[in-house]
Amino acid sequence: MIRLVAATALLFLVACGSEPPTRFEAASEPTPERVRIAYKAVSIRDVSLPTYAATEEISSADLDGRLSSSGSALWADDPVRAITLDVARALREVSGARVAPDPWPYQSRPEATVDIRFEELIPDANGEYRAAGLYFVAPDDEDRVEHAHEFAFSIQYDVEAGFAALAAARAQLANMLVLDIAQTALR
Repeated sequence: MIRLVAATALLFLVACGSEPPTRFEAASEPTPERVRIAYKAVSIRDVSLPTYAATEEISSADLDGRLSSSGSALWADDPVRAITLDVARALREVSGARVAPDPWPYQSRPEATVDIRFEELIPDANGEYRAAGLYFVAPDDEDRVEHAHEFAFSIQYDVEAGFAALAAARAQLANMLVLDIAQTALR
């Protein structure tokens, strides 16, 4: 009887016991540049991501452009939450303004709201990580100009360095986007 229980337990562990997935954090990159913006308080809406980029599985494109992911490599945090927080942090560092994600946590109202919608956020097998989409800036004051801009950025990463290099590249893309928003639409 003991052998039967032990054998059953061993079979259960073997059936369930594949390697647990590894989680990768897209570590925040400090933004060296400073940009003076026209707003003291800016709200960041949750970013909109394509389905493949919004899941915790890390997706990439092969040489033929097919998207795939492996259940063994996951983002450490929900990508929408992580990128939204990265953008808010980076814009705060770049501008010195009060910047926070929605819902706005302060009693005072934000002077502008930034809405970012990614159409593409994908690394490929050639070592290029691409980000493209639109962002919108809506000032709280009706007399200020609203902005809508397209963006497209890419950065090279070392494919051989694996998912850690991918995570670092995603953080750098977020910083590139923040600098573009600050220099183009928040002045």
